[in-house]
Amino acid sequence: MSRDESNYSVDRVSLFLYRVRAAQYGLKIRSRRFKLEAIGLAGVIIGLVGVWLGLNFEWLKPVKSLYVSAFSEHPMPTVALTATFLAGIAWGLIRRFGNLSRVMLVASATDEGAEEVRSCMSAGMRNYAAYTQLRLLYDENIRDANVHLQDAGWKQSFEFVQIGGYQYASAALPLREPTRLDNLINSTMNAQVSDHQFADMAESRQKLMGALRRNITDAARRNIERGANYRVIEMEFRQNGNGPPRVLLDVGVTSYGKIMRSCDAMINEFALFAFLAGSNCSGMRPTTVLKCLPWRKRVHDAARSPGDLFLHPVDRAAGLGVAVATIMDNGEHQKVVGLGWRSEEVGTYPACWHVIPAGMCNTHDTHRGRTLPNWYLTTTMRSEYLEEWFNDLQLEKGQMPYWREQVVDRWKEKAADRQIVLTGLAFDLLNLRPEVCAGVIVPKWGNELSWEYESGVAAYAEILGAPSKEIEPTQMVQSGAAAIFLAERYAMEIKAHLR
Repeated sequence: MSRDESNYSVDRVSLFLYRVRAAQYGLKIRSRRFKLEAIGLAGVIIGLVGVWLGLNFEWLKPVKSLYVSAFSEHPMPTVALTATFLAGIAWGLIRRFGNLSRVMLVASATDEGAEEVRSCMSAGMRNYAAYTQLRLLYDENIRDANVHLQDAGWKQSFEFVQIGGYQYASAALPLREPTRLDNLINSTMNAQVSDHQFADMAESRQKLMGALRRNITDAARRNIERGANYRVIEMEFRQNGNGPPRVLLDVGVTSYGKIMRSCDAMINEFALFAFLAGSNCSGMRPTTVLKCLPWRKRVHDAARSPGDLFLHPVDRAAGLGVAVATIMDNGEHQKVVGLGWRSEEVGTYPACWHVIPAGMCNTHDTHRGRTLPNWYLTTTMRSEYLEEWFNDLQLEKGQMPYWREQVVDRWKEKAADRQIVLTGLAFDLLNLRPEVCAGVIVPKWGNELSWEYESGVAAYAEILGAPSKEIEPTQMVQSGAAAIFLAERYAMEIKAHLR
C-alpha cells in the first residue's frame, strides 16, 4: 500500500470514528432533553417503527413477495443491496444525530444540556492537534495572500505565529512606516457591501449562548446583538510617492450579533468538533476537517479566492478588533508583556491567557458620517487600556456621550506618559477575525484588572532579548499570541521610538 493510500485509509477511518462519536454525543444530549437514556430513546424509536409496520402490513405484502422472489433468484446481490440500503439509513441517522448545529440547538433547550456542551467545548479547546489542523488548512490561503502582497509591492508577508517551541493558530502581518494607527483605516467608510446574509447564521449557537446567560433578558440580548461595530471589507495598498506603499483597511459597519454569528460561532463549532474528534483529529486531512465544520466551510465556499479570506473578507462579517501588548521593564533589564487569565464568564475564549488590553472596534457613533476620524484607532486602544487595566466601568459600557473627550481626559490623568505604537495586523484562525496589533511600554501595570480577567492573576511573556515564556496554544487567545509575536519582532523599534 502506498503512502497516499495509507493516509487516505487513516483519514477515512478517523472520519468514521468521529462521525460515530458525534452521533453518540448527539443522542446523549437529546436524552437529557427528553429525560431518557440514549438506549431508551433508541428503544422508543424501534418500537414506533414496529407499530407502524404492523399497522401497514397489508401494504407491505407485495414488497415482501418481491423481495423473497429476488432473494431466491439472486441471493448475493439482494443481500448486498439490502445491506447497502440499511447502511445508508444508518449513516444518515449518524450524520443527523452528530450534526454540531443540531447538537447545540437541542442543548440550548435545557440548563443541563447547555452546561454539558459548554464544558465539552472547553475541553475541546485543549486539543492541540486540532489547532495544528487549522494551520495546515490555511497554508494555501496564506501563500495566496502573500502572492497578492508581493504583487502590490509589499515587502512583508503573513507568517504563522510561533513563540518559542509552540506554533499558534494565527497569522500575523508586520506593519511599518508609512502605515500608522492614524492612517491604517480608510477615512471613507464602505457602505456598499451588504451584511444581511449573516443575520440568521448560526442561530443554534446564539440560542446556546442565550441559554448560558439566562440572567440576561431577551430585550438586553437583542440590544447586545444590535451594537454597531466596524468590519473589514478589503485590505488595500496605496502608493506613497517613491517610498514603500502603505496598507489601508477599507471598513464598513455591521452589528455585534452578525460578527458573532459569522465569525465567533466558528470557535464554538471548532471547540465541539475538537472535543468529539479527540485524537482522531490527527489522522484526518485538513480538507476532511473542513467538511466536519459546516459554518467554516460556508465561509470558505463564499470566498472568491484562497487569499480573499484575508485580503477581501466579505464572506463573513469580519469584525475588526484590537490587541495591545503592554510591555514593562521587570527590573532585570528585561521587558515583559503582561497577560491576564480570562474569566469563565466571557462569551468567547473563556479561561485562557490574553494580552491586556484587547477588544472589538465598537463605532461609538463615529459611523454617523461617511468619514472615519483618524484618531479612532488610537482612542479605541486607549479606551480598552483604561477599561481593562484600570477597570473603568463607564468606558466599558460604551454609551457615554463625548466618548473621545472622556478617553482623552482619563488618559491624561492615568496614562499620559504612555504611547501606543502600531506593530501589525493579525488573523485568529479560529474565528477568522482581523485584529490591529500594537505595543505600549509602561513603567508599571494598571491598578485593577477588568472583570473580564480573574483579579490578581497575571503571567508574563519575556521579550527584548530574554527567552520567551512558552504558553501552550490551547491556553492562549490566538490573536493575543500574534500581538506578542509582533511586539517581540518590533520591540527594539518600539523602544527606540519611545526614547
